[in-house]
Amino acid sequence: MRRAAPTPLDRTELRVLVEAYYDVQQMRLECENRIRAAVERQGLDPEKAKALQDWMDERLARQEAELRSMVKDRIRSEPVWKLWLKDVKGVGPCIAGGLFAWAGDLSRFDTVSKLWAYAGLHTVDGLAPRRQRGQKANWNPRLRVLAWKAAESFVRCGDGYRRLYLEEKERLRRLHPEPVPWDPPRLRRDGTPLLRFSGGHLDAMARRKVAKVFLAHYWQRGRELAGLPTRLPYVIEVLGHTGVIPVVER
Repeated sequence: MRRAAPTPLDRTELRVLVEAYYDVQQMRLECENRIRAAVERQGLDPEKAKALQDWMDERLARQEAELRSMVKDRIRSEPVWKLWLKDVKGVGPCIAGGLFAWAGDLSRFDTVSKLWAYAGLHTVDGLAPRRQRGQKANWNPRLRVLAWKAAESFVRCGDGYRRLYLEEKERLRRLHPEPVPWDPPRLRRDGTPLLRFSGGHLDAMARRKVAKVFLAHYWQRGRELAGLPTRLPYVIEVLGHTGVIPVVER
């Protein structure tokens, strides 16, 4: 009996499901913070707080699990999920589904640099791009958030990508042993100056490197499986930089 052809991926439906998953996840975290604040600042009885927290966790976690299962069902026939992403530690159905939903068809990006730019991982005058009030960003904010979520997941539990993060962070520490002020100066909300190459800044730089490498691997694998040509990144192919990082399998 001939097997039915896989249903084409409905990226609009997938986008709705992935956004709903992260909305419910955010709601659960906000409820936890709200209950904690009620205990600490308003004297809510800890036992009542725990009962309320358990009640919310049970229901919201169930919604998260249902949405995650729906996303997984929608992407199970995608070659790059079946043959690579599902085996990469730190990547679950919702990160993969977000890639399919927000990056879209990889035939749109004939170089990985274009995918990086669409994900907002390029630089403008040496800095990460920022959304300007009243102006539409020329990159996808949701894809950038997803790339950072992937990096965070790798830092917590990813094998190969976590090693890359640790190696990059150590390299940056050796390269920038002391923090220096931004030029021109940049201030925190409380008016104190931000320092460049501080511990938090180096950590963000290392995570950004992991996010870009992961997207490069996704671009490479996705285009290969779709029968599309691939090229080395601009900094390697044109500028002559070395250090191609192989695709992480697990």
